[in-house]
Amino acid sequence: MSQTKIESPFLSLQEASEYLKLKPSTLYSYTHKRVIPFYKLRGRKIYFRKEDLDNFIMNDMNLVKSKKQITSDALTNIVSGK
Repeated sequence: MSQTKIESPFLSLQEASEYLKLKPSTLYSYTHKRVIPFYKLRGRKIYFRKEDLDNFIMNDMNLVKSKKQITSDALTNIVSGK
């Protein structure tokens, strides 16, 4: 009999901390400060949606552009008159 693994869109605190490469205490602190979205099951265990974690990363991280990207953006701005 083969076992089917159910893929859940939710991660536990430990799984989310591994996913984000943060200490669980840091992630818990973020929930306490309401820095990151989370869900509570019956007011106890904390869970995170993977989609929310991805959005958190994309919104809270600063993109550092490569020289090629900077040059391309500059040329685009020159051509468009910005």
